[in-house]
Amino acid sequence: MVNWDKFKTFVFDLDGVIWNYPEVIEGADRVINRLKEIGKQVLIITNYTSLSRENLVKELRKRGIEIEKEEIINPCYVLALNLKGNERVLVIGNEAKKDLEEFNVNVVDDLPADILFVTHDMQFNYEKLVLGFKALINGAKFFASSLDKEWLHGKERVPGTGALVKAFEYCSNVKAELIGKPSEYMRFAMELNVLSPRKEVVYFGDQLDKDIAFAKKSKYFTVWVLSGIGKKEDLKKSKAKPNLILKSLKEVKI
Repeated sequence: MVNWDKFKTFVFDLDGVIWNYPEVIEGADRVINRLKEIGKQVLIITNYTSLSRENLVKELRKRGIEIEKEEIINPCYVLALNLKGNERVLVIGNEAKKDLEEFNVNVVDDLPADILFVTHDMQFNYEKLVLGFKALINGAKFFASSLDKEWLHGKERVPGTGALVKAFEYCSNVKAELIGKPSEYMRFAMELNVLSPRKEVVYFGDQLDKDIAFAKKSKYFTVWVLSGIGKKEDLKKSKAKPNLILKSLKEVKI
């Protein structure tokens, strides 16, 4: 049995750990709310950009999870952290625009643009593809919130942000740079926000290469949960070995 009390900071992935949208995974609300009650630091580290941080907080609270906007680290926060000036950022994804504008990023809806930032966009269309393509062939830097091929919407597997990214890469011959997990940009942002020594941090994720390997670089205690996209047989193919494997957060007793 793990002595959870020895950890001061609890870091959670969102999809597959806290919820498989729109359903919260059993036990997630109890664990997170209890951790906050007893004074532990809670962070959500996610590539999820289908909702702005503000709207994500509303959705989580509707489902009984008490979380603050400042406890969510997403690719929009990470991009804003790494901008050097007043770069013009063309964004694919309306919810990501809301986050970036909150961080006082110079978001533009048309050319010219210095950066193309592709996030999850449920209203993606050919017009947006053309606009992003033009930005890239005119020299814009290319950043992606995620390269995931798929994610779980409830119990259904659906295309991920990586599918949109590939469309831009294919037509422009420009390769995207990942700003979300498991990039060093995201890891720096995570470490910037973690308030505890490394040995007092535990990270929960559902993907070995994107979550567990990522957190191990920071020397955190890693917990692989099987409530998301990952399957037990993945362990044989991956070099990333978690410290602990659980079916879900339901097994965490605090």
